[in-house]
Amino acid sequence: MKNLRRPNIALVLLAILGFAEVRKAHSDELNLSVRSEVKRARFGLNTELIRLQGGTVSLNGIGVQFAFEYAMSPKWGVLTTLSQAMQLTGGLSYFYTGIGAFAKYSVTGSGFETRKLEVLRYGRSIVKQAPQSLQGLSVGAGVEQLIVNGTFTVYPAPGISGLVSYSFPMWNTTTQATLRGGLFSKSDSTFLTFFAGFGFLL
Repeated sequence: MKNLRRPNIALVLLAILGFAEVRKAHSDELNLSVRSEVKRARFGLNTELIRLQGGTVSLNGIGVQFAFEYAMSPKWGVLTTLSQAMQLTGGLSYFYTGIGAFAKYSVTGSGFETRKLEVLRYGRSIVKQAPQSLQGLSVGAGVEQLIVNGTFTVYPAPGISGLVSYSFPMWNTTTQATLRGGLFSKSDSTFLTFFAGFGFLL
């Protein structure tokens, strides 16, 4: 009995701590959770090239458009716009101010909703997925109201419009190219407008 050695206290403590860490790691694995966040609303900023054609009159312009887009479902969305344009024909001058409301349908790609995933441990975030960008082709139709600067007066011109948009990721955000056409009317005539836009959704 005298030859028995006293156990090394340091080794015993290390063994106990190691066992505790293994149990804690196993417990951590059981306390992992995943949180999914759906993004439905986006704000947009676009630049547009504009051509107005009515009878023998053709006008060209450039404008900026502010947009708000909301996903009603992955495939359906609504879009509201506020536009301001300057006329380039015959010198730079005020062209029109416009507002619009559209219904949109996602033909291909990710749709209008995106999801961001986050892994939680004991309620604290440990891994976050980078926000997704929209990608794909969409079409839409809606109504617009232009306040046009005429030769002698400013007049309202309501109309109907259709659009085709393609969205793709660029610079960690959603980039969007849009072609839009509309038929507008004033008191005694109608005119066509064509728009080519490029911008971003945030």
